Amino acid sequence: MKLIEQITYFSERKNPYNYLRVFRKTSGDKVMLHKFLLWKTNKEQTGRYPAYIIYHTDFSSGRKDMIKRDMLYSNDEKQIRELLAAEIADNVKKGWEEI
Repeated sequence: MKLIEQITYFSERKNPYNYLRVFRKTSGDKVMLHKFLLWKTNKEQTGRYPAYIIYHTDFSSGRKDMIKRDMLYSNDEKQIRELLAAEIADNVKKGWEEI
């Protein structure tokens, strides 16, 4: 099953508007985490907020700046799921385990 299909399948089975995946990698005493959170804001009717937001947290205990954050947003559900799949594919490579 492709990643985008997994995201859609998981979202449809749980809450279709909230989605969380966390990945961990350890190397010696260093710990690295990627957290991907997708949610529906329910505020798109105001015109001031996007319908969907992805919040990506990248933590690495061995880095000078331990936490990096990134946010993506869209008003289109299909596009936000594709963005999430691309973010996961770009950041989670060999050696990562989902927790």
